[in-house]
Amino acid sequence: MNEQPAMPPRGGFWQLLGVVTEERHDGYGRVRLPVTPDLLRGGEGQPLHGGVYMTVADMACVLAARSALREGERLGGTAEMSISFLRPVFSGAVIGEARVLKKGRMLVVCDADVSDDQGRLVAKARASFAVLAPDPT
Repeated sequence: MNEQPAMPPRGGFWQLLGVVTEERHDGYGRVRLPVTPDLLRGGEGQPLHGGVYMTVADMACVLAARSALREGERLGGTAEMSISFLRPVFSGAVIGEARVLKKGRMLVVCDADVSDDQGRLVAKARASFAVLAPDPT
């Protein structure tokens, strides 16, 4: 497995949302996202939009899955993902923690917990990612 240092995201969607990579190594990934008014379902006083929970879980899973790849392998993208929403979040931050359940030749399967900044579980997800074999050239 690839040992990867914790590092902030570099541009793109991660930067747009403000996601911070806290940790990734040995089939584990952890991200943090501060809750801002733009991420709430209907503005001030409303809960965090459900798509944000899914995005945080997906991003944590991507870190975990990438850390489990062998040299030359690449992650092809999310093949399947499901989530259970357990409680609303109105402020603070959400933290996504993911672990690889199984790494095969063609798929990586991960579980993710999304918690609020008080440590309460707010969503549970499972995702499968395609593994692309090394280019034979």
